[in-house]
Amino acid sequence: MKTNFIFIAGIPACGKTTIARELAIRLNADKVIDLDVLKNSCKLFVNSDKEPYLYTTSHEAFNVEGLSLIEGFLRYSRCIQTYLLNLLKQLYNERVVIVEGVQLLPEILEKIDKKKANCYFFNLIIDEKGELINRINYKLKNRQGKWIEHLSEILELQNYIKNLPNQNNIVNLEKEKTIYEIMEELKNENLYS
Repeated sequence: MKTNFIFIAGIPACGKTTIARELAIRLNADKVIDLDVLKNSCKLFVNSDKEPYLYTTSHEAFNVEGLSLIEGFLRYSRCIQTYLLNLLKQLYNERVVIVEGVQLLPEILEKIDKKKANCYFFNLIIDEKGELINRINYKLKNRQGKWIEHLSEILELQNYIKNLPNQNNIVNLEKEKTIYEIMEELKNENLYS
């Protein structure tokens, strides 16, 4: 039996964690991996001199080496995905593994052993700037964060990912239909009945 890796990507506050949790319940997932938790766990063992991209965010990574916003984001994401791929190699015997994080890029699908796993990649989209501001404000009620002051960078990153060539059957989803569209897609793949 192949493992089913379900990747949920998207900008901060787009609903990745909420969707991942809901899918985990509906699909009785074996594991749910939050890439922010993985990143913070790696920081316990790797210092900032060795891996500076572990110590930044998606929308501030360009500052690490003075790169463009997109190039900084790509280096940041690839850094996190390196650690993720090492973890996923240990999970090929699981039935359903859900991975969620802003750090996910469609190119990760090319690095998964297709003989051992089926892959599904969903990119959550919040196109309405006002809606994103409301979500960020709601999410940050009890937390510190700089998302609002980096809103233009966050939206630029979303636009970049949304417009990547779709070579891996990436599904871009608007927020209103998200869980239903994902479940329908997975039903079509016979992941559940």
